[in-house]
Amino acid sequence: AIDACPEGDVSAFQELDFEFHHSMARAGENLALLLILNSVRELYLQFRESFSAIFANNAETRQLYRSIVEALGANDEKKSAELCSTLIERGNQQFWSALVVLGGEG
Repeated sequence: AIDACPEGDVSAFQELDFEFHHSMARAGENLALLLILNSVRELYLQFRESFSAIFANNAETRQLYRSIVEALGANDEKKSAELCSTLIERGNQQFWSALVVLGGEG
Protein backbone atom coordinates (compact mmCIF):
# COMPACT_ATOMS: atom_id res chain seq x y z
CA ALA A 1 0.00 0.00 0.00
CA ILE A 2 2.84 2.40 0.78
CA ASP A 3 4.13 2.15 -2.80
CA ALA A 4 0.68 3.13 -4.11
CA CYS A 5 0.80 6.40 -2.17
CA PRO A 6 1.91 9.31 -4.39
CA GLU A 7 5.30 10.67 -3.29
CA GLY A 8 4.07 14.19 -2.47
CA ASP A 9 0.71 13.29 -0.92
CA VAL A 10 1.49 13.93 2.75
CA SER A 11 -2.13 13.51 3.84
CA ALA A 12 -2.44 10.06 2.25
CA PHE A 13 0.94 9.08 3.71
CA GLN A 14 -0.25 10.09 7.18
CA GLU A 15 -3.28 7.82 6.84
CA LEU A 16 -1.09 4.94 5.69
CA ASP A 17 1.34 5.63 8.54
CA PHE A 18 -1.49 5.39 11.04
CA GLU A 19 -2.76 2.17 9.43
CA PHE A 20 0.76 0.70 9.49
CA HIS A 21 1.09 1.29 13.24
CA HIS A 22 -2.44 0.01 13.84
CA SER A 23 -1.68 -3.15 11.85
CA MET A 24 1.57 -3.70 13.76
CA ALA A 25 -0.24 -3.34 17.09
CA ARG A 26 -2.96 -5.72 15.93
CA ALA A 27 -0.42 -8.28 14.67
CA GLY A 28 1.47 -8.04 17.95
CA GLU A 29 -1.79 -8.40 19.87
CA ASN A 30 -0.90 -5.24 21.79
CA LEU A 31 -4.32 -4.45 23.25
CA ALA A 32 -3.14 -1.34 25.14
CA LEU A 33 -1.67 0.23 22.00
CA LEU A 34 -4.75 -0.70 19.98
CA LEU A 35 -6.98 1.03 22.52
CA ILE A 36 -4.78 4.14 22.42
CA LEU A 37 -4.67 4.23 18.63
CA ASN A 38 -8.42 3.69 18.33
CA SER A 39 -9.02 6.47 20.86
CA VAL A 40 -6.92 9.08 19.05
CA ARG A 41 -7.58 8.06 15.44
CA GLU A 42 -10.33 10.57 14.59
CA LEU A 43 -8.68 13.42 16.46
CA TYR A 44 -5.31 12.75 14.84
CA LEU A 45 -6.75 12.53 11.34
CA GLN A 46 -8.90 15.62 11.92
CA PHE A 47 -5.83 17.67 12.86
CA ARG A 48 -3.36 15.96 10.54
CA GLU A 49 -2.24 19.28 9.04
CA SER A 50 -0.72 20.15 12.42
CA PHE A 51 1.52 17.11 12.06
CA SER A 52 2.28 17.41 8.34
CA ALA A 53 5.82 18.72 8.89
CA ILE A 54 6.70 15.39 10.47
CA PHE A 55 5.74 13.59 7.27
CA ALA A 56 6.97 16.07 4.66
CA ASN A 57 10.20 14.19 3.91
CA ASN A 58 9.08 10.58 4.08
CA ALA A 59 11.39 8.72 1.68
CA GLU A 60 13.43 7.25 4.55
CA THR A 61 10.27 6.29 6.43
CA ARG A 62 8.87 4.57 3.34
CA GLN A 63 12.05 2.53 3.06
CA LEU A 64 11.91 1.62 6.74
CA TYR A 65 8.34 0.35 6.28
CA ARG A 66 9.42 -1.78 3.33
CA SER A 67 12.37 -3.17 5.29
CA ILE A 68 10.20 -3.97 8.31
CA VAL A 69 7.68 -5.82 6.15
CA GLU A 70 10.51 -7.75 4.45
CA ALA A 71 12.07 -8.69 7.81
CA LEU A 72 8.70 -9.80 9.15
CA GLY A 73 8.11 -11.85 6.01
CA ALA A 74 11.49 -13.53 6.54
CA ASN A 75 10.62 -14.19 10.22
CA ASP A 76 13.71 -12.21 11.23
CA GLU A 77 12.62 -11.06 14.68
CA LYS A 78 15.91 -9.36 15.55
CA LYS A 79 16.04 -7.30 12.36
CA SER A 80 12.32 -6.46 12.64
CA ALA A 81 12.82 -5.20 16.20
CA GLU A 82 15.89 -3.16 15.23
CA LEU A 83 14.07 -1.56 12.30
CA CYS A 84 11.02 -0.79 14.45
CA SER A 85 13.29 0.87 17.01
CA THR A 86 14.87 2.94 14.25
CA LEU A 87 11.41 3.93 13.00
CA ILE A 88 10.32 4.99 16.50
CA GLU A 89 13.54 6.96 17.12
CA ARG A 90 13.20 8.72 13.77
CA GLY A 91 9.56 9.54 14.48
CA ASN A 92 10.44 10.96 17.88
CA GLN A 93 13.14 13.16 16.37
CA GLN A 94 10.78 14.42 13.69
CA PHE A 95 8.03 15.05 16.23
CA TRP A 96 10.23 17.15 18.53
CA SER A 97 11.73 19.02 15.57
CA ALA A 98 8.23 19.84 14.33
CA LEU A 99 7.25 21.14 17.77
CA VAL A 100 10.23 23.48 17.76
CA VAL A 101 9.20 24.79 14.34
CA LEU A 102 5.56 25.22 15.41
CA GLY A 103 6.36 26.81 18.76
CA GLY A 104 9.50 28.73 17.99
CA GLU A 105 12.79 28.22 19.75
CA GLY A 106 12.21 30.11 22.92
